[in-house]
Order: sequence, then C-alpha cells, then structure tokens
Amino acid sequence: MLYILKSAGYDEEGRYIALIKIGFTDNWDRRHASYVNHNPTILPLYMIDDGTMDDEYNLCQYFKRFQYNSYGNEWFYYSQEIIDFFSANQTVEKIREAVPSIKRSIEKRNSQVKVNTAKHIMEIVRDFIPTVPESFLDKLLDPELTNISQTLCLIRDIFPDKADEIIDRVIEWYCIKSKIGQADCEIYSEEERLTLEFMNKFDSVETQKNKMKVLCTSNVPESVLPTILNQVPVYMKKFYISLGPNRCRALSYDYTKIMSEILDQKVESSISDRVYQGFEVGDRISKASLKQKLGELYKNLNYSRTAKAADITKWFEVKRAQIKDPNTGKIVEGFELLARKQ
Repeated sequence: MLYILKSAGYDEEGRYIALIKIGFTDNWDRRHASYVNHNPTILPLYMIDDGTMDDEYNLCQYFKRFQYNSYGNEWFYYSQEIIDFFSANQTVEKIREAVPSIKRSIEKRNSQVKVNTAKHIMEIVRDFIPTVPESFLDKLLDPELTNISQTLCLIRDIFPDKADEIIDRVIEWYCIKSKIGQADCEIYSEEERLTLEFMNKFDSVETQKNKMKVLCTSNVPESVLPTILNQVPVYMKKFYISLGPNRCRALSYDYTKIMSEILDQKVESSISDRVYQGFEVGDRISKASLKQKLGELYKNLNYSRTAKAADITKWFEVKRAQIKDPNTGKIVEGFELLARKQ
C-alpha cells in the first residue's frame, strides 16, 4: 500500500511549515499507530492499494525537487502540485501511467550521454588506432551495451593488441551514467569508479534481498558510501542507516523483519518514558507482575516484542528478591529496582 500523509514540521529557524510524506507499507494499521505515537499532527491524505516499494521510490524521485532533506528522502515540502497529482491519480495504474513521463525525459537525457560518451571513446581509440572504422561507433551505441564493463570487454575483443592502453584511457575519462543530465564526459575519479562498479553489481541482481545483500557486503570506502546510498532505493538507504549492515545481515535482509525492528526502535523511546512513569526506584515486584505490566505497556504502544520480566533491566539496575505475592501470600521470585539506568 502507498500512503500520502500531511504533517507539521519546522524550518531551520524554528518556524512552522507543512510537510508531505510519501511512503509504502504492508501493514498500515501498525505504521499509522507508530506515526501517531511520535507525531500527533500526522494526517492521512491518500491511501492507494496495491502499490509497491518500487512505486514509492519512483514517486520520491518524481517529486525530488520538493524534497525536505532534514527528514530523509520520503519527506517533501507541502506543495499543491503534489496534492493535485494524487487527487488526479488515486490508483496504482494511473500513477504508473503518469510517473513514466519523468522516466522518459531521463531516458532521453541518458541517450544523449551515451552518444557523447561513444564519440569520446571513439576519439580515444583513434589516438592509438587512427584507422578505426566508423562501424565501431555503431557498436558503442548498441542498446545492449549498458555499462562500462561491457564497453571495456568490447574494446578488448576488437583491439586486443592495444586493449590495455585504450582501456586505461577510457577508464580515466569515462562518463558516469548515474549522473543524469550530465551530457559531457569528465575525469573519472576513483570514488566515481567505485560507485559505478558497485551500481553495476547492484543492478545485476534482481530480488530485494539480494540487492540488500550487495549493499551490506560490498565494504565500500566511507568516502563513497553517501553517493552509493543516494543511488539505491530510498527504503534500502533507510534500512542501512537505521540498523547498519551487520544487523540487516542478521535479519537475513528480509524486508518485514528489518521494518519491524526499525519501528520497534522508534517505539522504544516512548516505552522508556512509560516505564519510568509506571515503576520507581525501590519498587519490589514479582516476575509475573513485571511480565504482565510490561506486556500491557508493549501492547498499548504496538511494540512487537514479547514482554519478559528481565526486560526491566534495560531501564533499571536491579537485584533479585523474594517477594510475597499479595494475592496468594506465597513467596515468589522477583526484582528490587535499585536505580535508573538513565
């Protein structure tokens, strides 16, 4: 499901502004509850059934010029243009018909980049092989030739004797395809080369899990990581930043598991406040009572984890104690709360 929300926010000078959130979820009730717990100004505007994460990504790219960067890639300054768009396109089918218009303009600019790149490579080859035929330019413009690796293989196949020298020059001056709209070739830095290598690998796999695995296991330098995170789908960037690669790996790169943990993290700050309101230093409580009270608190906050008496140690220093059960009079295991942990 795709959803569009309106929310209150503040600019850099602390003045009120209105924002729009474009998102995707497979559990709207839980997602909405999480938003409300942290931001009571949330107002759902449009709910669109059958949307996907790819639809969310395409929409965020489509409205990128309105992006409110302080909150992440899915938040936008309130704009009547965005409202009018969703007012006119309230089904996934209509959205997919409307959004490709921006894709076509990107494809057109990409086509120009490809032509300029091919001409530049042709000039490089002629520096080493002056008699290179014009037919080589047609090979460079072949639609099946989509990345630098294929281009370099083509050069090696056709010009084996001079391949190493030509390839070195091509790599030095190769245009980065991900820089949409940049029609002229420029120096190909090490950071740009690593970015392109990553994107080639990322694009070569199909499923969400495999793409997430590539992102989390590539071990790219810190200097390149921000650029790469801006190239992958918005939700994958969110996963990586929120949990880190090791935790995503531990969750098997599974969307539902990762999203659940992220939502739990957001709820945990509210849980801390409620725990400190409901328990005090000096309290002596049986394990059964702790489990029951924490379970009710978790349920009220839509926290997915199962409550355990030992959870209290997240918020308090404790010591084991023998507690008299007020209902049965029996002596049972429990904890005495010694001090807050924050």
